[in-house]
Amino acid sequence: MSAYPNWDTDRYPHTSDYILQLFRANYEPPEVYRAVSKHFLLKNKAERQSLANEIAALHTCNVFATMPIPTDDRG
Repeated sequence: MSAYPNWDTDRYPHTSDYILQLFRANYEPPEVYRAVSKHFLLKNKAERQSLANEIAALHTCNVFATMPIPTDDRG
């Protein structure tokens, strides 16, 4: 899937709202990362990893979850 749903920031101002919207639309964690990250200027690896971990936590319902930062090589 390449066309991600729009993020209505007035109605859903929190990043987690958009992440959950994408999961409800059956997007996988790497796709969610790409969709969300295009809305932010992630300055370094720590910020990219923080976003990836937030996505993993919401996907697994486990606050200790982590995931690798997706790369752009989609095969």
